[in-house]
Amino acid sequence: MDDRRRLLVMRHAHAEPGHPGQADRDRALSPFGTSTAEARAGLVAELSPTDVLCSSALRTVQTLEALRLPDGVRVAVEDGIYEASAQTLVSRLATVPRDARTVLVVGHLPTVGHLVEGLLGDPFVHAFQPGAIAVLDVDCAWAEITAACADLTAFHD
Repeated sequence: MDDRRRLLVMRHAHAEPGHPGQADRDRALSPFGTSTAEARAGLVAELSPTDVLCSSALRTVQTLEALRLPDGVRVAVEDGIYEASAQTLVSRLATVPRDARTVLVVGHLPTVGHLVEGLLGDPFVHAFQPGAIAVLDVDCAWAEITAACADLTAFHD
């Protein structure tokens, strides 16, 4: 059996600005953000995520929906990812099923950047523009994921 694991870390696509009285988590994707997320669908399909961890914020859920993932992908939309720290996401990744080969995380700044930096063990020099995706090969089990156990293989901005 192939022991390779892959982690896809995606920032939500471009969102509308907030309106007075609107909660930040209720901001929707802009039309540009929707088209960007839809354009990412082919790339994400090629990378074949088996599992998804997604913030419950409207813009992240809409980004995920625009990716049109196939049936059978295990999706967890969680409130705790909305304002999670990178360490919280590492802890959450440690609980994904052992058979998860490729995990897609759809989240927010600054957490997605900090997550990648922590897993690489080095400063992450790429800017996570809306809709950007970092692709990391992970050389440890999800339950053992720690700093410096991943290699950046691609960055799509």
